[in-house]
Formats: sequence, C-alpha cells, structure tokens
Amino acid sequence: MASITEQNYLKAIYKLGHMYGKTEAVSTGDLAQELGTTAATVTDTLQRLSRKRWVEYARYKGVVLTGEGLGMAAELVGLHRLWEVFLVEKLGYAWHEVHDIAEQLEHVYHAELAERLGNYLGNPTHDPHGDPIFGKGDESLCKLSELEEGSGFLISRVDDQDPEWLVFAAEQGLLPGVSGRLMRLRPIDGVFELLLGRKQVFLGTNSADKLMVKVLDRA
Repeated sequence: MASITEQNYLKAIYKLGHMYGKTEAVSTGDLAQELGTTAATVTDTLQRLSRKRWVEYARYKGVVLTGEGLGMAAELVGLHRLWEVFLVEKLGYAWHEVHDIAEQLEHVYHAELAERLGNYLGNPTHDPHGDPIFGKGDESLCKLSELEEGSGFLISRVDDQDPEWLVFAAEQGLLPGVSGRLMRLRPIDGVFELLLGRKQVFLGTNSADKLMVKVLDRA
C-alpha cells in the first residue's frame, strides 16, 4: 500500500504526463512545482517509487509511470472525481467547493467502496468539471482559445480548480454541456467575444485557455 505522500506523487505524475491519453516524461522541476517541494526531495521520493516499480525514473530524462503505477494513479483520480460528484449531487456543494474535500476523501481507498460509490451515483462518466471518471478523455477536444472566429463549440470540461475562477465561470454560464459561438477575437487585447444563447460573454486569453471544447462547426 502506498503512503499518502507516494499517492500524491503518483497522481502528480499522472496529471503532468499521462492524463487524457498522453504519455510524456515529467521533469523533477515540474513535479517539484506541482507538489510545492524541492527538486532534491522529489529525486529522493522518485528513487523510492522506482524501487517499488511504480515509476521509471532516469536522471535528466524525467519520470513516467509503470503499468502498475499508472493503474494506481488512475484509480486515485477516478475515486477523487466520484467523490466530487457525490459532494455536488448528494450534499449540495458547489463545484468550486469540492476539490480540497475530495483530495482528502480519495485516500480512504478500498476497491469495494469505489464500486459501491459508483453504483450509488448511477456510475457517472464525468465529474462536475467535465473530467472523465475513469479512462482517458476525448482527444478531439481543443482549447477555446484555439478556435477560429465564427466557430460553434460545446464546452466539455474546465482545466482549472481555482475556486475564484470556477465561481466566475459559473456566473458567466461557462459550464460543461453549454454550447456557444466565438463571435469575435480581438487580437490587440486578446479578448474573446462569445455568444452563449442570447448572452454575450467576454473572456481574456487566460480564461479561454482553461475551457476545453468540442468544435460543432467552423466558420
């Protein structure tokens, strides 16, 4: 059984190098930044995880998860997302309130618990932010900021857990399942003018980068 620290490392490597169908080596520097620790601490922990055969780590080349490590990380992430669904749908939390709570609940792992929780929730496929519960996501998605003017889109997920930004997104109606159209891009100030139904929304590039969309039609 992995410790909570080891689980957090596996999850971080999964997030940076394996999520949504990609497989990329993660540098110790990126991992240190993600976990809020030092590169030296990361190196020590990766060597321990390597001895347990959960990761493949080579100095200066980065780290990837082994098959076993990938399975453990995917289970943790899936359970985290199931708890987010539970907190929103059954306990009435808002989508910006659930990440930190689910971070704690995910470590109470038991295979039967995960199965029962999924069954109780009706085996949802996505969490409140549009992330797939288990398995990789739709590889055809792109960032809203990558669309051409005039393109229609469907918001599929948001790539940010910052509570302040999630509150803003909800207020603007920028939720998974909402469709809209990019009416205009102003290159000078980087503002995206969107139409969501009859509502006009203005976004900066930073926010447009956080919205993963499916293109419905192109200009």
